Amino acid sequence: MSGKADEDISRLVYTTLDTFGYHLESVSFRSKVYDYMSNIATLCNSREGIPHSVVFVGSLGEGVGLSDSDTDTMVIIGDTICVDKASAQRHFNILELDYATSPPGYTKIVPVSLDKEKDSYAWFKSSYMYISQTGCPYISSAVFCKTAYKMVEKISTNRYDGLNKTEMTNNGPATTRTIEALGEHDIVPSIYVFGGDHLRKWKDRTRLNTWPSINLVQEISQKEGYIVPVGDKLSDSQILEWRICYTTAEKKLISTLNDVQVKLYVLLKLIGKKILKPVCKDITSYIVKNVVFWVVETNQESSFSPELLLKLVQKSLFYLKYCLENNHFPNYMIPDRNLLNIVFGHYKTKVIRFLSDCLKEEGSIVVRVPKLRELMYCKLTSIERTIYRDWRNEVEERLFKCMTQRAEHITFSMMLKSTFLYDLEYEFFKDGRYMETNLKFVNMFVPEWFQLMLGGRIREINELFLRRLEAVRPL
Repeated sequence: MSGKADEDISRLVYTTLDTFGYHLESVSFRSKVYDYMSNIATLCNSREGIPHSVVFVGSLGEGVGLSDSDTDTMVIIGDTICVDKASAQRHFNILELDYATSPPGYTKIVPVSLDKEKDSYAWFKSSYMYISQTGCPYISSAVFCKTAYKMVEKISTNRYDGLNKTEMTNNGPATTRTIEALGEHDIVPSIYVFGGDHLRKWKDRTRLNTWPSINLVQEISQKEGYIVPVGDKLSDSQILEWRICYTTAEKKLISTLNDVQVKLYVLLKLIGKKILKPVCKDITSYIVKNVVFWVVETNQESSFSPELLLKLVQKSLFYLKYCLENNHFPNYMIPDRNLLNIVFGHYKTKVIRFLSDCLKEEGSIVVRVPKLRELMYCKLTSIERTIYRDWRNEVEERLFKCMTQRAEHITFSMMLKSTFLYDLEYEFFKDGRYMETNLKFVNMFVPEWFQLMLGGRIREINELFLRRLEAVRPL
């Protein structure tokens, strides 16, 4: 492909992503909405005397979710903290890190002080396993994960009227709850971590370009970390280990990406899910996120322009191939942690060969993503694309406004009932904003609804609404 053709396709891909859901302002708006939803869920817990915070993370929480992205929720146990050197304190469960013999990015934990009056006491007490060098028992991540699963199962609404029964599975540290009408929801229990030298090393390492900025590096270095109940798959003590992560720090980093960098992230997510993952299931969205972090940090800001978007895709895939060939892909926040330590032998060779073939295609690899290809070549003028983009973004804002107003009425006790969805709709109906919000929303999607209703064509209104709603979903 010639340089001019490559630039032309890059601009077309950029415009397509901008038109169909990934305008920078839309991405930022969605992320802020999920932050607000996190606050609502945390407040809902607080009203019921539950100290746990809720944070929407992953692609949806970052505002870059694809149409089939799962909902990822981190539940932070609010009455517990984990530190380097602990001393007993009142009002908190105190845990201590023990990562001397664990792989990079993982740790064992031992209880220093557990308050029997806390609801989470049973979670830790039932997870005791083996004895540490200090004579204290380790808290097993595997047992803790099972306890969390049972807790979610106990409080989960698995009898939604009119919906299929909930299915639940374990997926790493997450309990995955699947309802056909609502999709998959991953719930990950986590504990605050203060201490360790990971963020100090991250802050002090040499950077040659302007991202992240000095102020951002300083801000990130002061953020809290978390541990989640999952060990290294190759470790002999996997069932005792917990993974250290900096989820909210990563979310902050994503929020500082510029327009082209965000579109690179979305494009790599599409390529990862539609092209790479069928070949290698270990190329996850988290791998893609870390590729983006490294590519953005190691390239000058001037290289992130719309006409160079496909060049950036090439650089990203080449970097991933390089990491596979060297069997080490450094986690962005904890570089000593290898994200590719489970891709070995013939499987790894197969993926490297596939990436080599993808690189030979140069920028044309993007047309392998069916929906992206379809939207790239749809017959819309630049003016029509702009009009559609603005209309679509306004519709999405209305949709999220409706969603957040409903969420404000959720109570924990309501969620335990089989009639949860109906009860929620009834509470929202009593809200004075109900008619105004819904009527504006319907008017945008089916402006002809009144004439159809007068003609008795009620079913057609619903069909048009659902079909047009599907059309404005992200890629």
